[in-house]
Amino acid sequence: MPTSPILSAEALAWSPRGREILRCVDLAVLPRETVAIVGRNGAGKSSLLRCLGRVQRPTGGRVRLAGTDVWTMAGPAFARRVATVPQETPADFGLTVGEMVALGRLPHRRSAFGLDEADHAAIDVALARVDVGHLKGRDVGTLSGGERQRVMVARALAQQPEVLILDEPTNHLDIRHRLELLALIGTLPITVVTTVHDLDVAAAIADRVVVLEGGRVLAAGAPTDVLTAPVIREAFDVDVRIDRPVSAGSTRFHFSLPA
Repeated sequence: MPTSPILSAEALAWSPRGREILRCVDLAVLPRETVAIVGRNGAGKSSLLRCLGRVQRPTGGRVRLAGTDVWTMAGPAFARRVATVPQETPADFGLTVGEMVALGRLPHRRSAFGLDEADHAAIDVALARVDVGHLKGRDVGTLSGGERQRVMVARALAQQPEVLILDEPTNHLDIRHRLELLALIGTLPITVVTTVHDLDVAAAIADRVVVLEGGRVLAAGAPTDVLTAPVIREAFDVDVRIDRPVSAGSTRFHFSLPA
């Protein structure tokens, strides 16, 4: 029997001030599935994530979490189940890394008198998972872009969500931490929806790839079924040669401008 989606979009549209950004987007994400959303700049990837993460209200259609319209849910109830990491880190407001990650525990707070033992444990686990435990006492404003990005992932993990939404999570990361974060995504026992700039990465980490073009879903399915030369050509306006090793190894895409 098919598993019901944990997160879904139905005929989703977003047209701020009459400008159509998303149109009639249907998406169903299964529990513990990793879905990578790809597309050229302006295709609507970040807008789709903001709608899925209840950051912006759609102008048409619905987003559902386990069958419930997310805009009928209380904010804390939604935040206990879904965590979002935006592409750009928000203002730090003079917080330390530990204080920033502790914000991820707000939806779970059982006491008005501060963090309890479970909160502290969740924070420490999250800091360790993205290798920022040594930065716990540093002011967020003093961190590099890559360090700030890892702190925001740690804050999301501290929420202990069922669904993690990531907008270009490897932005600003050096090679080592990029690889570590991608490996972490592959081991998380939760649902992950992420935008990805690199098609090699999408092919490597995703159970399913969704290609957006002009605010609509151009193709969706397994990476080998979706990341084909015709789809890539239509979505990105480039020619591509694709190497898919039969044995161990990753898919490689070699791009060129159309003749």
